[in-house]
Amino acid sequence: MKRIIKQMIFGLVAVLALMYGSLVWLDYFTKHEEYVIVPDLQNKSIDEVEEILIGEKLRFEILDSGAYNPKFKSGSVIEQNPLSAKKVKENRKIYLTLNPSSAGSVKVPDLKDKHLRRMVTFSRATDLHIERLEFKYDIASMVILGMKYKGKWIKAGEKIPKGAAVTIVAGKKENEQIAMPDVRLMSRNDAVDKLLRNGLNIGVVRFDKSVTNESDARVYKQSPEFSLEKEFDFGRGVNLWFTQDTTKLVIEKPEKE
Repeated sequence: MKRIIKQMIFGLVAVLALMYGSLVWLDYFTKHEEYVIVPDLQNKSIDEVEEILIGEKLRFEILDSGAYNPKFKSGSVIEQNPLSAKKVKENRKIYLTLNPSSAGSVKVPDLKDKHLRRMVTFSRATDLHIERLEFKYDIASMVILGMKYKGKWIKAGEKIPKGAAVTIVAGKKENEQIAMPDVRLMSRNDAVDKLLRNGLNIGVVRFDKSVTNESDARVYKQSPEFSLEKEFDFGRGVNLWFTQDTTKLVIEKPEKE
């Protein structure tokens, strides 16, 4: 009888141990499969980031400050790794890059009486933004007559913020016109630079639904269209359409006669 009781107790203990082990394993397996969706932290301050990530049971580490981006608030997040919408485990560390508190400054060069293309090259190298080209009648075509910042003339040697939008005033001969260059298949920077070098302004810029990274997008349509025969006024605005859809990035070649 005692032997039977011992066997029953042993069996009960074994069952309880098995049940406990199963619960532990189930708990581990459940947690093992749990994940957190990484929130979008771009343009958020560190205080906002901390509040968001604590609620999501995630951690963060600031890597460094990146290049100043005027589209983001000073001191806010401009890059994150992992990216938003990624699935990660709880307590995962999110690495952040912040926008500097200021852009720094650029010393205005002495480009008066120099060709417009010199200013286009300089602006790209120094993160200045040529917002608009204006033209005045002059004996020399496409030669820089001056520069404006916030509507005021600025002189060589003055300092303005990086990323600042400037207006370039250049010369043009009376009744002079220009052909429309072809910027199809170009990146945004290359297309903008080519149009500016040819004395044309940038009109409306549109990105279709395929664009996930603007730097990888290419021009698939421009208006006015490319033409070696028609002529346009200096300062004419050119509208650009961008895509990452390769089916749109096809240029039809003229048929051979």
